[in-house]
Amino acid sequence: MEITSVVLKNFKIHQDQRFEFRPGINAICGENGAGKTSIIEAVAWVLFDYSSYNKADLIRNGTKSAQAWVNFISSYDERPYRIQRCTTKGYEIYDPQLQQNLGLKNREDIARWLRQQLGITGDLALSNLFSEMIGIPQGTFTADFLKNPEGRKKVFDPILRVDDYKNAYQKALDLEKYSQAQLQRSQQQLALYEQQLADWDSLKQQAQALQEITTAQEQQLTQLTQHRQSLESQAQQLQTQATRLRTLTQDYQYLQLELANIQTQLQQQNGQVTAAEAAQHLCKKHLPAYQACLELSATLQTLEQQLQDRPQLEQQAHQIQAQQQQATIQLSQLELQLSQLTAAQTQIAVLEPLLPQQQTLEANLQAIQLELTTLQQAEADYQELSATQAKIQNTLATLDQEITALEALRVIVTRLPELEAHSQQLNQHQQERKLSQTVLNQLTTLATFAQTQRVELEELNTTAQAYLQAWPDSLLGKSIVEQALSQGLSQFQDLDHQLQELTGGFRAQSDSASVEDALAQIQAQLHTARQAQLQLATLPGKQEQQCHYQAQLAALDNQLRKIQARLAQLPDLESQAQVLREELDGLGNPRAQIKHLQQSLGAKPQLEQAYEQQQAMIADFQDQSNKLATALNRLNQLEQQRQTYQQQYQLHQPGSQIYLQHLNLAQQVTVLQSQLEDIQSQQTQLSEKAAVLNQELTQAQATYDPTELDRITREINQAESQINQLLGSLPLQQTQLTQLQTELAARSAIYDRWQEQQTESDRQIQIDQFIQTSRQIFNQSGPRITQYYMSSIVQVADQLFRELLNRPDVALAWTEDYEIRVQEEGHWRGFKSLSGGEQMCGALAIRLALLKVLVEIDIAFFDEPTTNMDTQRRSQLATALGNLRSFHQLFVISHDDAFEQMTENIIRVSRSS
Repeated sequence: MEITSVVLKNFKIHQDQRFEFRPGINAICGENGAGKTSIIEAVAWVLFDYSSYNKADLIRNGTKSAQAWVNFISSYDERPYRIQRCTTKGYEIYDPQLQQNLGLKNREDIARWLRQQLGITGDLALSNLFSEMIGIPQGTFTADFLKNPEGRKKVFDPILRVDDYKNAYQKALDLEKYSQAQLQRSQQQLALYEQQLADWDSLKQQAQALQEITTAQEQQLTQLTQHRQSLESQAQQLQTQATRLRTLTQDYQYLQLELANIQTQLQQQNGQVTAAEAAQHLCKKHLPAYQACLELSATLQTLEQQLQDRPQLEQQAHQIQAQQQQATIQLSQLELQLSQLTAAQTQIAVLEPLLPQQQTLEANLQAIQLELTTLQQAEADYQELSATQAKIQNTLATLDQEITALEALRVIVTRLPELEAHSQQLNQHQQERKLSQTVLNQLTTLATFAQTQRVELEELNTTAQAYLQAWPDSLLGKSIVEQALSQGLSQFQDLDHQLQELTGGFRAQSDSASVEDALAQIQAQLHTARQAQLQLATLPGKQEQQCHYQAQLAALDNQLRKIQARLAQLPDLESQAQVLREELDGLGNPRAQIKHLQQSLGAKPQLEQAYEQQQAMIADFQDQSNKLATALNRLNQLEQQRQTYQQQYQLHQPGSQIYLQHLNLAQQVTVLQSQLEDIQSQQTQLSEKAAVLNQELTQAQATYDPTELDRITREINQAESQINQLLGSLPLQQTQLTQLQTELAARSAIYDRWQEQQTESDRQIQIDQFIQTSRQIFNQSGPRITQYYMSSIVQVADQLFRELLNRPDVALAWTEDYEIRVQEEGHWRGFKSLSGGEQMCGALAIRLALLKVLVEIDIAFFDEPTTNMDTQRRSQLATALGNLRSFHQLFVISHDDAFEQMTENIIRVSRSS
């Protein structure tokens, strides 16, 4: 993998910068605060999803989002890619060769793609990989290796995942317990199934015996059913004969009834034919009267149609007469209006001399009213400005009070530095008191322990003295033991006394409550002073507002004086306007009167035309009235003719009614005679059919035997009884058989489940054995795999160590407790006995070997690796990194020139870049 460039836009201190990189060592140099570390932080954020800041801290001040682009060559396919990350839009991955985005948005998909392209193996998270291994932080190159064995294990055990297999072994215990519980439940279920299958063979035998009995009874039932069907067939034939005999009897009786009905119909039809012939005779007699009524009715109908217009003509005559009267009235009104127009012409001649005087008065009044309108607006402006003046005066008074109050806060604000210094002193005293309390607690514990030891030593001394008294004085060593006991007891007593004095002194310091009270009081005063400082900061603005309002108030006073001078003319102008309005009222507005009269004269031609039209209309109405009178006289003559024809119609009407009453019956003579012939024909046919039915009935009575049907019916009842007995017993036996078959099916299902459970139990046994074996492997493989990692890491680190020192005659080892040891000229030396440069190279070799072995990546970052180093050590580290050949690309951040001599690829970063 190779990073070719990094572009930063609004990322922390960088506004819009691009940095190019090459294989080998890339030295990022510059002053403190120039943003060197931000470049590596951007790479970590984009490629490894690692950042020790939140999003807001990554965004440059004054901007809304931060963006970073990293261009690199993949170690997977050796093709260039550009990956962009934005604090608001997320990731965007671009393929320059294909000139398209890859479309990856999901964080998991992006992480998976990055691991593939970066050539990272293993399942360590990218962020942890960078923070723990790739991005080697400041000051930790050798610090972790200088710790004691326990401290080193805390650092490197998680990296080597020493406890992973042990944890897996422990966690798999619950899985093993669960598997054993599942196996036990499976075996219990097998036992339950076997118990349920105990009576399976007995149920099979019962079902077979019951099946044989049921089959025999079903065969007997089938034979009885067939015999009953044969008897029912014979009975059906006899019943068919009986049914035919009944049908023939009923048909013969029905024909006899029909013959009687035909005889009755024949008598009735003869009467109807006689009546129709009599009606035919009457119609011939009264036919002339009927024909005369028809002719008179047609004539009357024609006259009625001609007389239908008479009411309408009479109505039209009345309407024309009314319209003629109305037109005469309107003609009189028009004559009156024309005379009024003649009088209006005379009045206009009288009013015209007054028009100039009216125009003069109106012009004067308009000028005065215009001035009055201007003054009224000025009066409204005066009131509005007065209100604004009062509001500004109130605001100015409030502002004066606030400024006075703020001026009074200056005294409080001047004490702020003094209060802050005092608060700092009290905080320091409080920290010292807390430290004293901690020491006091430790001394108290130590004093208690010392007192307990002293009591035990005194008891031991008493016991020892009792033993020593029994020893002879000449015994060798008695005096030495007595002296040792005395000195030990004396030392414990002195220690107890010193601890009591120290405890008392620290208790006196820690029990002082005045510091907290004074600190609380100072904090309150400091809070008040800071609030006063914040309020006093608003004083210049308020003073500026005061000057602004004072200037506004002066301008308002000037405007109000000018408006007040103009308003003094208002009463005189109102008096003049009132005099002019009275003079105009005295004239009576001659212009309007003349205009009204002229408008009236404008209608004179229309009135004269209307007068002529009205005269023509009256003459037309008179002509229409004469024509209607002539038409009404002709209709009166037709009415007299209609009355004459009406009298003749009434004379012939009785004979016509007799004709009409008998006409319908007379017209049916032919039909009734034909119907009479049809009835006579039906009577003949029914008589012949009755003779045939009588012969068939006699033959059917001779062939039918009712006793045979009774015998067959009895045999059918016997067979039905036997069938019912079988049908009564068979369902019970079939139910029992069904129950047995159901139980057998249940047993069969249980057997199937037993087989499945047996298979599952065998599988559970295999799973349990697998889990136990896996736990044993976890328990035994952890140390072996760790040892494998250690040997691989040591092998790579040994090679890197030689490259860093550029000395092939040295060797490096990394022990089980993570101590670095170096062999030189056949002798091994511990890490602490190495020189500073050797320590740095050894630590660096181990860290880089971890990268090569655990994640297989050939890139590393060093942030200020020369911090707290003298010139010699900086030079040694730079030389060591320059000798490194196993890594494709290294990034070193430094603010000195130690690495500038080791590479030509120097990236200089400054605050202004």
